[in-house]
Amino acid sequence: AGAPVSRSNTVVAELAENIYMPNAFTPDGNGLNDIFMPVLSFMPVSYEMRIYSRNGMLLFSTGDYAAGWDGRYHDTPMPSGVYLWSIMVETPSGRTETRRGTVTIMP
Repeated sequence: AGAPVSRSNTVVAELAENIYMPNAFTPDGNGLNDIFMPVLSFMPVSYEMRIYSRNGMLLFSTGDYAAGWDGRYHDTPMPSGVYLWSIMVETPSGRTETRRGTVTIMP
């Protein structure tokens, strides 16, 4: 009788490369929402995130997509308020995404 006939299709599924940036966090050490970082649906090829004060002073910078900002500058907690962020991400499909926005440290 032999082996049964098998048919298969090759399907290429395009992965969604989503970047979500929270707009607020509470770095109060309670273990909930203490770190500001993007939520990525993919592992970036390259990555850089920077956090600035409203007057443009660089407070935090990282090239590690798994490292977030704990709301501190030189081990000093920053006051409640609005801070500026920028990220540059190279996606697995080869796109370079640059985004900017604000994040609020909640009291």
